[in-house]
Amino acid sequence: FFRDLSSLNWTFIDNFTIYVGPINILLNCFIMFILTRREMRTTYNTVFFLMALDQTIVIGTMTIDMYKSMLYECTPFYYSYFMAYYEIISQCLSQVCRAHATWLAVIIALMRLMSIRSHGTSELKAHLVWLSCGSALLFVTIVNTPNYLGKVINSLTYRPVERVREMKRVWSHISHSNCKVFRLSCFLTGTLHNALPCVLLVFLSVTLLNFLRKVLLIIMSTKI
Repeated sequence: FFRDLSSLNWTFIDNFTIYVGPINILLNCFIMFILTRREMRTTYNTVFFLMALDQTIVIGTMTIDMYKSMLYECTPFYYSYFMAYYEIISQCLSQVCRAHATWLAVIIALMRLMSIRSHGTSELKAHLVWLSCGSALLFVTIVNTPNYLGKVINSLTYRPVERVREMKRVWSHISHSNCKVFRLSCFLTGTLHNALPCVLLVFLSVTLLNFLRKVLLIIMSTKI
């Protein structure tokens, strides 16, 4: 049952990406164009622009991969150095952008909470917003190192001999003690990319709802 469900899920993802992916990319490009207009340049829209950019990169790489697998049937799959490098870069970039978008949602929730608690008098400045977004990007890029190493190791046969020997030495250290270090790194990657920002987002959302509830009670009491 679960295998059939997994196969159905991948079929849905494939068809959704092939037919809806280009439309999503065009819509995101239109949204980013609107958000870059002078009248729309605010700190919130800056973060929304970066989220749309992350989503465009993720959907774009998925769409290219789907069309590539649909149009080209070649063995081995990486039939050129360019495609091998593209596969490594696109997969790692997609993971980084996906995690970055999650952390951007946390930043937006924090900005909104600060604004409401100060009754709109205190908001993050533009340079602080850019610094926060850049720090989040740097953080998820560093944490994504195990995934990058995994992609590089899978592509060892497409690299020069000396480079292969060098990566094999790296792999010997990673695979030591039943790949404990590598598995721990991948676990930390999943935790810091998804679990931690989701927990923070839930915490900020609950805090925001509680504060809004108190504000609503105060407003209702003053009307009475």
